[in-house]
Amino acid sequence: MEGLNPGDGVFFTPAETTTYTVLTSSSPLSCCGIDETEAGEHMVTVNPLPTVILGSDTTICEGDSYLLDADNPGSTYLWGDGETTQTIDVAVAGTYHVIVTDLNGCINSDTMELFIELPPNPGSDSSVTVCNSSDEIDLNTLLSMDAETGGVWTETTPAPSGSFNALTGILTILDLAAGTYNFAYSVSGEFCSDQSANFNVAVVEQPWAGENALTAICTEDDPIDLDPLLTAGVAPGSWTETTLPASEQFDAVTAIFNPNGLASGTYTFVYETDLVEPCPTTIATI
Repeated sequence: MEGLNPGDGVFFTPAETTTYTVLTSSSPLSCCGIDETEAGEHMVTVNPLPTVILGSDTTICEGDSYLLDADNPGSTYLWGDGETTQTIDVAVAGTYHVIVTDLNGCINSDTMELFIELPPNPGSDSSVTVCNSSDEIDLNTLLSMDAETGGVWTETTPAPSGSFNALTGILTILDLAAGTYNFAYSVSGEFCSDQSANFNVAVVEQPWAGENALTAICTEDDPIDLDPLLTAGVAPGSWTETTLPASEQFDAVTAIFNPNGLASGTYTFVYETDLVEPCPTTIATI
């Protein structure tokens, strides 16, 4: 290159590995009367930048972690938080950046954004006891205040009741067999797994006092036991005389009524079932 003085430099930005030829010329040789020209070749090797791909912006569920890998084994690494390893596990929302310097001194970098999704919230588990004399129960009323709406109901009872509408969450309990029935309310997330709350509905049989009955006896008859006058299969209960005025000849503990010496007339007695919550008591009149 003509016109360059010793020490001058020429700068190139080659895009690929290239060989450059440099010609140098000295002043005329006094002894020979000719110019002397010398040629030299210089190869410039262009190394590729390290490929750094952290991946697309990503969303994970709260509590999970995500592995970021800068690849390029043997290189040096500098992450935005000061870490110097090839990989890092991240679990906090934010922007993550890494600078990679390979063995040739070439530098490249990449950035990605991490987002966090909160797990879906179906609310708290719950249990309730109901009487099968009621018509129905809406299980949506059992959901806790923090439960997300739009969930899905499922009956999980091993032997399903056959009386549950999963679309409405309503369980028909009138005359439903006594027992415990199980249900789940599930809500879904986009990146988090489904979450469920469990509900137990204990159905209690409505105690039955039996049918009303009427019998006639004479004032000279022996005392009569009222228990056999009850319908078969009645629930445990107690007796009360409701005649006004009372005969004073009825033993409520033994259910024995003694008609001897009483005036002719109608004497009334009530059999009331024991209280089994949440069911009301029922009565039979004799």
